[in-house]
Amino acid sequence: MAVLAAGCAAPPPAPARAMHREAVARYSRGETEQSLALLAQALERDPEHLESYQFRALVRAAQGRFEEALADLDQVLRRSADDRDALSNAALVLSDLGRHEAALVRADRLVALEPSSSDARLLRGYVQARGGRVAEAHADYEEARKRGAGRWQWYYSAGVRELDWGRFPSAERYFEFASALAPEHPDPHIALGRVHGEMRRYDRAIAAYSRALDFRPADADVLYMRGLVLLAVRRASEAVADFDASIALKKTPLTHVARGLARRATANVEGAEADFTEAIRLDPGCRDAFRYRAQLRYDLGVLGDAERDYVAALAIAATASDVRGLARIYVDKEELEKAVRLYEQALKLPSDADMRERLTSELAELRKRTRKE
Repeated sequence: MAVLAAGCAAPPPAPARAMHREAVARYSRGETEQSLALLAQALERDPEHLESYQFRALVRAAQGRFEEALADLDQVLRRSADDRDALSNAALVLSDLGRHEAALVRADRLVALEPSSSDARLLRGYVQARGGRVAEAHADYEEARKRGAGRWQWYYSAGVRELDWGRFPSAERYFEFASALAPEHPDPHIALGRVHGEMRRYDRAIAAYSRALDFRPADADVLYMRGLVLLAVRRASEAVADFDASIALKKTPLTHVARGLARRATANVEGAEADFTEAIRLDPGCRDAFRYRAQLRYDLGVLGDAERDYVAALAIAATASDVRGLARIYVDKEELEKAVRLYEQALKLPSDADMRERLTSELAELRKRTRKE
């Protein structure tokens, strides 16, 4: 969600202040509900504790509870109409709610209070961009660049921190600010590509990686990452081209595995098998290369080679999916007792609901066959 700052007010009574500190510590350890409970207690002790309203708004916004976050920020603004943090946070929350005009009122007020602040210009530019005011947004971003030279690294670092925490919307916001301040630096665009990919906004991820490649065209890693997204949206031929370019710059097992998958999607079976084999040559412990080559060979009817590849993959790390793959080979070879034992083993391994349902159903059918025979 929004990039929020927890502002400060006059020191509250000691019990509320101690609860607030403990709430912040709990939140940093991932104990969100405990943190919210402590903030509620702090505000019950001291309804004027503005810092707790601010921080609770941050927590609620991170949960997507935007209306509740806005209510907390309104509590601050009723008591301190020009609180910079509350104005900034309210603008961002209102923008997330799609209430762009109301968001712009808060952003305008912030710029009026801090006319020389690059941060205020960035915020208003972001709000205007989300509200469709593209020209006005560009003007604010340009003004922010003039006033905030070098500030992009701070936003970039903050975005990396949020990304590490898995807080993708706020990471996106920081990286957007960084790219606005340094539009010709590839790193914020690369980071945006990763965030958009995590959020399954694949078209935007491709655009971000492409923008980065405008400034760093010979970056093997960015070519690889764009190729992965292209493969995810079934643009396999374009993905192959990116993986080709990446491998020409730097050979890695993962890039060969990815190109193998893309080649298979374009019906280049020989090329796919060659890539999986090369990945194994580069890294004999590359489980994905073994499992994907096993799947390919199984589909081609080369059961002996497929069996050996599944066994190699399982020796590296056992997964329910690969155990099932090996079991299917024994079914095809009419070695049903072996297959039953493998299905039973697969059901003991961690797997998602769809895989468990598939395993349970196939095992039931297989047991019926063994009883008949």
